[in-house]
Amino acid sequence: MSTITDRRARLRALREEGALAGGSLPAPTLTDGDLAMRQLTAEADEQDPARAPRRRQPRAGAASDEAAGRQERQHTREQDARRREEDRLVVEHLGLAEAIANRYRVPSVDWRDLRQVAYLGLVKAARRYDPERGNPFASLAVPTVSGEIKRYLRDHAALVRSPRHLHELRSAIWTVSPQLAQELGREPTPAELARELRAAESDIREALRTRELGEPVSLDVVVGGTEDGAPLSEFVGVEDGRLEHAELMLMLSGACRRLAPRERLILFLRFYRGWSQQEIGRELGVTQMQISRLLAAILEKLRTDLTQANVHEEVVSNVA
Repeated sequence: MSTITDRRARLRALREEGALAGGSLPAPTLTDGDLAMRQLTAEADEQDPARAPRRRQPRAGAASDEAAGRQERQHTREQDARRREEDRLVVEHLGLAEAIANRYRVPSVDWRDLRQVAYLGLVKAARRYDPERGNPFASLAVPTVSGEIKRYLRDHAALVRSPRHLHELRSAIWTVSPQLAQELGREPTPAELARELRAAESDIREALRTRELGEPVSLDVVVGGTEDGAPLSEFVGVEDGRLEHAELMLMLSGACRRLAPRERLILFLRFYRGWSQQEIGRELGVTQMQISRLLAAILEKLRTDLTQANVHEEVVSNVA
């Protein structure tokens, strides 16, 4: 071991001398002793792990991370291809969506809104379409767009929402009416529509009346169809609070007529002339206390009379 140490010290000294001289050492000629020293040095390094050179070990999980990256890139490419395919389907079938929307056109809904709803249904159909099933895209697009438009009309077109079966029946009427009109040469009657759709005539008439739910009548429309007619707003009734007051006054006048003349005079002076009880007492020659007791008795008599009149009126209305 001392020979190995001496040789190492000599090599270090030679390296230091070369570094100080600013040059490089000439390649030494390896003798048998030098080769033996190198072999011994390698064996010593193997025996001393602390002196052994560190070897770079591969990072744990590097292979799995690389595989995950490849899968993510493949998934991204597939998503991009799917989006391009969806965009192609939507663009190629815009005319189909507009044709379906045109079948459901109504005056109360703006055509541009209806068309946008049809486009929305087309996008939903493109996202749900699976070409691997072998079905054409139109077989999915038509019911999807139609359903989207029907829901929109049911929720937004009418001011008063009608039952769903009437909406469906009205859509069927819109479909068969042009065909029947072409065959008959005139507009089909509700009975003819009922036979064609195999539905009750009463349901057909009710479905036809639902058209008015989305077309409110203006209050400025002239009643009678002439220029001299009055607007509809003048014929619309409003709640008048004076009506109830007039009814109460009519009932009270009947009860007052059933009072004695002196009792009617006391009521007139107190509630119509606004006299005090003392003034009424002087007028009738009695005290203010007597007038107070008389007023209380008169009011109680009127209250009993009006209560009995209300009960009698309720009994008569129930019997009728």
